Amino acid sequence: MAQSYKVKRLFKDTDKQYYGKDQLYTNTSQARIDELIDKGFLVAAEEETEAELKHLGGGHYELPNGEKVRGKDKAIAALNDQS
Repeated sequence: MAQSYKVKRLFKDTDKQYYGKDQLYTNTSQARIDELIDKGFLVAAEEETEAELKHLGGGHYELPNGEKVRGKDKAIAALNDQS
């Protein structure tokens, strides 16, 4: 099963289709996905989760819903619980 990745910046894929920022990209070839992540076109799943968290300093993080949590691991767990 192919997993979707969030597009970080505009690129033209091998099928000549354009993918813009914040669109979802799916491909069955893991090698192609790894190549696009390495080149900075796609956001890996872990990076996407961290991008949704806002670091407030002092080990505190703000979730997309405005809730504040202390500790990165707790913040990621709380973010995953919201999904």
